[in-house]
Amino acid sequence: MAQLGAVVAVAASFFCASLFSAVHKIEEGHIGVYYRGGALLTSTSGPGFHLMLPFITSYKSVQTTLQTDEVKNVPCGTSGGVMIYFDRIEVVNFLVPHAVYDIVKNYTADYDKALIFNKIHHELNQFCSVHTLQEVYIELFDQIDENLKLALQQDLTSMAPGLVIQAVRVTKPNIPEAIRRNYELMESEKTKLLIAAQKQKVVEKEAETERKKALIGLNVLLGPPFSAEGLGRVGTFREAWSGVLQSPTTCRGGTYHPGSIAETARSWPGVKSFEFPYRNPSCSFRIPHNNSAHPAFPMSSLVCESPHPSKPPHEEGTLINLISWS
Repeated sequence: MAQLGAVVAVAASFFCASLFSAVHKIEEGHIGVYYRGGALLTSTSGPGFHLMLPFITSYKSVQTTLQTDEVKNVPCGTSGGVMIYFDRIEVVNFLVPHAVYDIVKNYTADYDKALIFNKIHHELNQFCSVHTLQEVYIELFDQIDENLKLALQQDLTSMAPGLVIQAVRVTKPNIPEAIRRNYELMESEKTKLLIAAQKQKVVEKEAETERKKALIGLNVLLGPPFSAEGLGRVGTFREAWSGVLQSPTTCRGGTYHPGSIAETARSWPGVKSFEFPYRNPSCSFRIPHNNSAHPAFPMSSLVCESPHPSKPPHEEGTLINLISWS
């Protein structure tokens, strides 16, 4: 009786172990592939719990979602004979579910070693061998990622359709210390030159702004009082300029005193003279060089006169010349 109980216990243990090994789980984003006696079975399974023959059949879970393979410490010799090393190259890829069986059959479940790792080494060395250190390290470095991706995908399309390269990321290579210091010094000098060039542009822009302010300053500040002797009212310099105060009887022989314009005009940087048409065809403005008759306009005053008495009142007048306020 005791022997029978022992046999039952052994059988129960064997059954439990068999059941435990027969039941397996496939995670979401994976596909299960099965081996029996070392041979790959054509059947695959999706996510969930599944049964298989215990002790005879084995399985492997193959990821089909995005995954990142890292290739580390890749040596690379440039065309000039300098050996550099890429610390890390990341390859983001995914496997189409319906292509799992064919890829695992041809390249095993560790397909990334044959299709990605080895290919990265080969393509990177091919790239370095035809380019100089200057091109690999600086000029063409931003193109390495895209070139590797295109080269990988082109080969995979024919060798392993269904394996898709989503992106390739390459870290800056390690170069000999002496060469690295020279490159850093060179970049520092370039930065200094760029800063100096930008400062020069700012100075030139400020000078251009001051020049434009000087040119348009008269038009901006045309608001102060503008009195005409014998006119009978006070107008603005803008009125006189635009031709509102253009009656020949009041203009001819009248002396116009701009008042505070003189003080304001002194603050205009770089202003030496102004020249623009006066709308009153019978009058012109001139600046006597030694006129200090008006205290608000000590060095010069604007005089309205008839420069061409023989001309009809509405013929074209002369230009206003405002020559150096001080």
